[in-house]
Amino acid sequence: SQRTKIRTAFRAHLSQMLLRDDFIVAYWRIIDQVPFEVRTRHLKKPRGYGDFWRTLIADAVASGEIRGDVHQTILRLVLVGSSVYALDWFSPRGELDAEDIADTVIDMLFDGIGPRAARS
Repeated sequence: SQRTKIRTAFRAHLSQMLLRDDFIVAYWRIIDQVPFEVRTRHLKKPRGYGDFWRTLIADAVASGEIRGDVHQTILRLVLVGSSVYALDWFSPRGELDAEDIADTVIDMLFDGIGPRAARS
């Protein structure tokens, strides 16, 4: 399913972010502060990566696994943004690992956070 593809991709993405690789951390911390010319030179890979996420999300919309009225850019930014913010609060000694956190985020996005319907 498309949901499984998105979950797998987000697990891999979050796991890589939380490795605390010095380059990854520095990139996300300072990319908005570097001169425009430098930022422009470094946008090819992030743009390609954004295209990867755009395709995953568009395929999920096309399959009906994500509603057609969902703003796809915001969804993509929420996913990527949540992983950047995790750099601030994630503890490898905590009760959840990167996959647990990724699964929680994906389930919240797909299923919502309201009470579950009564199951018969």
